[in-house]
Amino acid sequence: MFRRIRRGAFTLVEVLVALALMAVVLAAAQRLLAAGMGQDAALRRSEAARAAVGTLAEMLVQDLSCICPVELDAVVLREGWGVRSNTRTLSLLVATGGAPGEAAAAPDVRLVEWRLVQPRRASGVELWRSVEPFSSPDQRPGRGLLLTDALEEFEARFWDGSSWARTWPPEPGAPLPGAVRVTFRLAAETGQPPHELLVPLRVEPVAQAHARGEAARAE
Repeated sequence: MFRRIRRGAFTLVEVLVALALMAVVLAAAQRLLAAGMGQDAALRRSEAARAAVGTLAEMLVQDLSCICPVELDAVVLREGWGVRSNTRTLSLLVATGGAPGEAAAAPDVRLVEWRLVQPRRASGVELWRSVEPFSSPDQRPGRGLLLTDALEEFEARFWDGSSWARTWPPEPGAPLPGAVRVTFRLAAETGQPPHELLVPLRVEPVAQAHARGEAARAE
């Protein structure tokens, strides 16, 4: 006489419970994976922002530290000397040789322009920098190099001896400002305090520059 051996099987309820538990585990794993990927992306954005901030700060300090008056035909330019700025453009005359702050001949000077551009189809502001040999006060620089397309804030102010001016020169014939303060922030740093650079300028006295110009013309 043979005995029938019954094999155990899962009931429908057990299968449904197992599927429910599996769904919970998979959902939790998916949330953990998404959170990890989000943190990784945020870390990469933060690192990219820090690198961009470091590059911008280094280039700004280098340009501002080398601002100089310019001599054309032995005459020192008096229109703002080496700085022209409005709310969208910061133009600097930068010496490639000699001491910063002292008048330099035009062939030894570069026109450096920092320019803000608001694209029509983008939320961030673009920051461009162009560098060209200086030729005349009316020179218009080219498009230059795009430094970042995700700028949220960029402002330059100029110390006139008593207050910070938003544009320079305040009047025709004004010399270099005593210092330049630049604040900027990237879009990835929304909610954080802006970065601030303060660069004092070594300025040749106006009387000394004028005397040198007069002496050069007399020769």
